[in-house]
Amino acid sequence: ARRKNYAVISQGLHGGGIGILYLSIFAAFGFYHLIGVIPAFLFMSIITLYCGFWSTRTDWISSAVIGLISGFLTPFLIGPDKIAPSLLFSYVVLLDLGVLYISFYKKWEALNIGSFFLTQAVFYNWYTISYKQDSWLFAVSFATIFFGIFCLLSILRNFVYKERSDRIDVILVLSNGVAYFLGLFS
Repeated sequence: ARRKNYAVISQGLHGGGIGILYLSIFAAFGFYHLIGVIPAFLFMSIITLYCGFWSTRTDWISSAVIGLISGFLTPFLIGPDKIAPSLLFSYVVLLDLGVLYISFYKKWEALNIGSFFLTQAVFYNWYTISYKQDSWLFAVSFATIFFGIFCLLSILRNFVYKERSDRIDVILVLSNGVAYFLGLFS
């Protein structure tokens, strides 16, 4: 009974600790130049992986949301110009697969929707800044991978656990289709 009284405090302390650790790595890379691009990217990715693991172990969506936001911030904090597009999108695919894994065990719709919109933001940011005509196949390939992941994300629990679709699932399916259409035909 005593542990339940400290759930909010422990989640807050955990989130604050993760934030401080994440910002420490960013400061070591961006301000003080103590570590290079690859170690900073790896350390930030490990923190994101830890947040996903910890959220499923403790049933804390707050840890998953912190991991999701920090995971998608990592390429922008490192510098999009310092990361090759193939590495950037491979990293985003790994993030989305992590959310897919978590969504198999937890029905955290905010995480699914957040992952979808952050993935689209990364994709369209790259598309508007760095897209060239000769990278069409590259763009279509990753747009198709993202489409497949979010199709699975929106229907996986419905098939496995025989749950009915709710509004969030339908919104995710429709938004995914629209985003894929726009990605292919823009």
